[in-house]
Amino acid sequence: VAVSNMRFDLEKLREQVKERGLEQDKIKQINDLAYQRLALLRRSIILYQIEPLKVSEQTVITEKSVNLRNRINLLLANLQIEEEQSLKNWLQRSESNIQNRIFLEVLSVLSSFLILSTVYWILSRHYLQRRHLESLEQNLAQEREIGELKLRLFSMISHEFRTPLSVILGSSELLKENLSS
Repeated sequence: VAVSNMRFDLEKLREQVKERGLEQDKIKQINDLAYQRLALLRRSIILYQIEPLKVSEQTVITEKSVNLRNRINLLLANLQIEEEQSLKNWLQRSESNIQNRIFLEVLSVLSSFLILSTVYWILSRHYLQRRHLESLEQNLAQEREIGELKLRLFSMISHEFRTPLSVILGSSELLKENLSS
C-alpha cells in the first residue's frame, strides 16, 4: 500500500511539474532514489527471511536506506524552496501587473475627465460665441432698420420740402421775369 501511494504521489508530482525541465530532472532523481530504496527494502526483507540474525549486512542496508532517504528529503526540500521562490516571483509579477493596471486605469480616468472637461469648455465657448454672434446679428438688423427709417425720413422730408421750394422757386423766377420786362 505504501509503495502504491508513493507511486501515485510521484506520478502526481510529475504531472504538476510537466512543463518545467529543471524540476522534472529533480523528480526523476527522487523517483530513482525511491526505487533504489525500495530495492534495498526488498533485499533487506529477503535477507531477514533467509538469515534473520545477520546484523552487519542489515546495518549496511539500513545505512544506505537512511542515506537515500536523506538525499530524497534534500531534493524535496530544494524542490519546495524553488517552488516557493517561483511562487514569490509570480506574486511579485502579479502585484506589479496589478499596480500597473491600477495606474493605467487611474490615468485613463483622468484623461477621460480631461477630455470631457475640454469638450465641455469648447462647447460652452461655442455656445457663448453663438449667443454673441446672434446678439451682433440682432444689433445689425436693428441698425439696418434704423438706417432704412432714416433714409425714408430724409426722403420724405426732402420730398415735402422740394415741392414747396419748387413752387417758391418757380414763382420767384416768374416774378423776376415780370420785373425785368
